[in-house]
Amino acid sequence: MGTRRTTQNTPLPAGIYARISDTKGDEENLGTARQIKDCTELAATKGWTVADVYADDDVSATRSKERPEYDRMLEDIRTGRIRAVVVWDVDRLTRTPRELEDLIDLADDQGLALASVGGEIDLAQPQGRLTARVKGSVARHETDQLSRRVKRKLLENASNGQVHAPVAYGYERRFEFKGGKRVRSFDVINEAEAAILRDAAKRVLGGQSLRSICADLNDRGVPSPRVAKDGSRRWMSTSLRGMLLRDRNAGKRVHNGEVVADAKWEPLWDKDPAKAQDYQNRLVAHLTAPDRLVNANYRGRARKYLLSGIAKCGKCGGLMTVTMAHKTSTAMGYTCRDKRDVRRGMLEVDKWVESVMVEWLKDPAVLDRWTKGDPAKVAALKAERDDAKAQMELAGIEQAHRRITMEQLVTINAVNMPIYEAAVAALKALQPRAIPTHVAGPDADKHWAKLNLEQKRALIKDLVTVTIMPSGGGRRKFDSSLVVVTLNEEEA
Repeated sequence: MGTRRTTQNTPLPAGIYARISDTKGDEENLGTARQIKDCTELAATKGWTVADVYADDDVSATRSKERPEYDRMLEDIRTGRIRAVVVWDVDRLTRTPRELEDLIDLADDQGLALASVGGEIDLAQPQGRLTARVKGSVARHETDQLSRRVKRKLLENASNGQVHAPVAYGYERRFEFKGGKRVRSFDVINEAEAAILRDAAKRVLGGQSLRSICADLNDRGVPSPRVAKDGSRRWMSTSLRGMLLRDRNAGKRVHNGEVVADAKWEPLWDKDPAKAQDYQNRLVAHLTAPDRLVNANYRGRARKYLLSGIAKCGKCGGLMTVTMAHKTSTAMGYTCRDKRDVRRGMLEVDKWVESVMVEWLKDPAVLDRWTKGDPAKVAALKAERDDAKAQMELAGIEQAHRRITMEQLVTINAVNMPIYEAAVAALKALQPRAIPTHVAGPDADKHWAKLNLEQKRALIKDLVTVTIMPSGGGRRKFDSSLVVVTLNEEEA
């Protein structure tokens, strides 16, 4: 091997390497400073010149995490800039046997001298190498034991439903102290953040896309918990999806990707754990459905026009798409996708449909129909539900007092239970739609103008049906009566 040597009178250029595993405050930072001070004194007693100091803070010598200063020191050894290394102890350099062997190979190749405050170790000598290997093996054993204890404690905490890791969006962390010492950490719901997630979940289940919800949050200036590289706090559909899929929202403690216990914190969706879990199951099923367009696939297929794929052909019932009037024209129009026998100018149709939407959003009576369903129908369903329930409860009381037989009770329940279940199911179908309430009201025109295309499409698709009727021969001027916009509730 090409070992380099220096003359006896030439002082060795040395590098000092210091490392601490955790940076916990000023006291630990002084630990690094003390290492450097003692190593500098040792280098002086050996007649070495300190060429550079390499210090890695808050970095383990066993993790895969990079150690930039250690890597820089190795490069300086290879180039001959430093010919000796001074450390506090060998385990400051590495606790990985493989890495230690690489360092020994480098010492052979470069004639590297190594000294430690805890005892001189000459890697050029067999005894020094043996000492380094023994120290490294002992240090690695201690690290492995510590890792086992930490993992065991984390599993114990998870099994007990206790909090861990950074606090999640929708919650805030509280601490309990006794005698000035922190004895417990626990999470409580942050109502402002929880309201954002609850509204997003409701809108997702109502049919709105994650992208449209994120766009709405960004337009309203609601900050995302994630900070982008440019320093902005904009919402992204991928991160919102991850937040909605969290099992912790249903009050479950997750460890290594699996639910291991009921959490100590309150569920986000509902105080009743069973209802919260049922709601979470619905969200997961909706967001992980195989036919759902997730963000990665959606970008390339994003719609460019307001009513493309939404408006229906009044002649055949097919969906409308956007085409040019003819090859030499730039005029865009909605055309029946299947038979191409109905066509209407896009700009005029868009303008008309948007004006209808704005007027309806201004009308409290129409908004009430959108959000609550037909009042008469709701009242009739509630009456059916309550009457069937009352019949079954009354029959139970009568049987308890032995005024009717068990066979009669079974018959009464058999008749009324289907009526009760059907009414409950129908009422669920008429529950509020996912309408961003800030859009509706007297200033609906101003709010509508601020919506992006995705948001407008989501509202139109959810709330109305647009049908473009065929026109008679010779019609040229736009006729709004041939673009029929009907409330979806009217079709219920």
